[in-house]
Formats: sequence, structure tokens, C-alpha cells
Amino acid sequence: MKKKIIMTSHGSIIEKKTNEIVTLFKRIYDFFLKTLYIHFIDIWIATSDGEANDLRDFIKPTDEPRIIRIPLGIDKNIVVGNEEKKNFLDKWGLNENFIITYVGRLHKRKGIQYAVSALDAIHKRCTNCVLLIIGPDNGYLYELKSLINSLNLNNNVKIIGYLKKNPKELYAAYAASNAIVVPSKFENFGHVFVEAAILKKPIITSAGYTDVFDDSDVFHFDYGDVSSLAKILEDLWRTPDIAAEKIENFYKRVLKMDSWEKMVRKYEFLYKKLIRL
Repeated sequence: MKKKIIMTSHGSIIEKKTNEIVTLFKRIYDFFLKTLYIHFIDIWIATSDGEANDLRDFIKPTDEPRIIRIPLGIDKNIVVGNEEKKNFLDKWGLNENFIITYVGRLHKRKGIQYAVSALDAIHKRCTNCVLLIIGPDNGYLYELKSLINSLNLNNNVKIIGYLKKNPKELYAAYAASNAIVVPSKFENFGHVFVEAAILKKPIITSAGYTDVFDDSDVFHFDYGDVSSLAKILEDLWRTPDIAAEKIENFYKRVLKMDSWEKMVRKYEFLYKKLIRL
């Protein structure tokens, strides 16, 4: 009896000019997918429209039914109490600050350097602005610290590290923040967007493609455009109420997305269907 093979694609859409290392891995991935895996895979699961389009480049039009889109699930029940938020602010000494938060891997492709440079452009006016960087190092921490030091921003940038193993503290960080910045070129899905939206925080991003939001939900700037990012940050610092409509739009959109439980049911239905074939 032939075993059914299912492949879930997540994060394979890599901008080929990002850097040489990523390009090399992308080429290896594409080579094996096109020449080997394609003949054995019964179903490809794509977590986004972008992934589905990426996979269509490898198959014949007649094989398109083998691509099934099942988006990632989200937790719609994130709640942070006032005490948890206060404890986070006290722990990191942030009670009097306007907090701009980045959550994600520390990798140059993620555009963190642009958030640091934008803060540098405004910090003399936004004297209480602080950039909070949360996430695991992905080979960029040393260079990032060097940039922060060269701009004399050591008192304005806090690198907290990885908090996914402590989700309550991560959610408290979101709740304590005044703005969430996602300065990458693209995000396949981006749980940062939905987590921030559930906690009703304004989001500033340069991500050019995602299934999660449209321009009515976020403040958008072009990837690498430091001056535009700096202007959005300063505008939010001066007039936080300009984000109210976007926050509400995004919150309503997120509530319509699949929960983790609904995502699991879709996988179960697919597996049962394949077993019967």
C-alpha cells in the first residue's frame, strides 16, 4: 500500500536578492522540490496565498488541486491584566516611556536596522521613546549591537531576547507597547500582526505581502525607507488617536480568522479524506 505524502510549505517565499546565503538555500530547496519531491508528494499544504502561488511555479496546471490552502490558526483569547502589564513595565524600567516594539528573529532581512535608524532620527524630539527588541538571535545580534552603540542609542534600545517560552511575558510586552513595528520586506503569515491586533495595538510595517491585513489596518512604509518610518513613529507619539480606526479595523478582521481548533479540524478532515482514497 502506497503511503500518502503531505508537505506543508511555510516560509519558502524568499526574496532572491536578500543575501547570498538565503539565495543558496532557496536554490537548493527549489532544486529538490522541482526534481525530486514533486513526483512523490500527494498534497501540498500552503499556509498563505503567497505560498500557494510559490508552489504553483513547480507543478503543471492539472496538478493544482494537489495544493490545499490551510492558514495558520490564531489565539483569539489573549488577555493581559493590568497587573501583568505593570509588572513588565516595572521589570524593564519603562513606566514613563513611549514603547515601540519589534518581535521576531534577529536577522538583517527582518529590517530591524531600519527601526533603530528611525529611532535615531526622532529620539532627540521623542525623548521618552524606547525601542524594545524581542526575539532570538539569528546571526545578527553582534552587528545590531554595534549599530546601536555607534548611534549612541544604548539608553533608547532594549534587547530583551526570546520570550516565546514565556508567552505571558510576551503578551505583557505587547500590552505595554504603544506601537508594534514589523520592518521586514515580507511576512508569509506573521503572528506578530494578529497578536498585536488582538491586543489592539497600532502596527507599522513594510511587509509587502501578507494574507493577514490590508492598508486600512496598518501604517505602511516602503521597506528600508527610514524617513517614512520615523515620521509615522513621531506622528503616533504626538497624536496616538490617529491609530484608532486602523486598530479597530484590524481587530474586527482578526476575529474572523481561523482559530487553532478550526485549523486542526481542517487537517483532520484532509487526513481522513486521504486515508479513504
